[in-house]
Amino acid sequence: MTAPLDDDGDREGVPSPGEEVADQEREYWENRRLTQELEDDEAGRRERRRLKAQERKMHLRVRTHRYARQQDQGPLPSAMVLPPLPGDDDLYDHDLMDSDDDSY
Repeated sequence: MTAPLDDDGDREGVPSPGEEVADQEREYWENRRLTQELEDDEAGRRERRRLKAQERKMHLRVRTHRYARQQDQGPLPSAMVLPPLPGDDDLYDHDLMDSDDDSY
């Protein structure tokens, strides 16, 4: 079942892609801040390892997202087809070199 629409016509509770990226960015910087504030004792080192693992997972998600976007970009194969060459029966076939109007 899809989420109901709110007053703006957007889905309630479904973040937009921009909001998801902003949430990831906030989560990343919160992780960085927590990592810097940890004490250099056994519990701090354990927590730092946990945060580093979480940071690596976030980085992997970003890289996979970038890779997926990179694969979707670019022209469509149908857009890469050249138009047909002009034929002998073209209406606008004239030789520019034999022009009588030499007003360069």
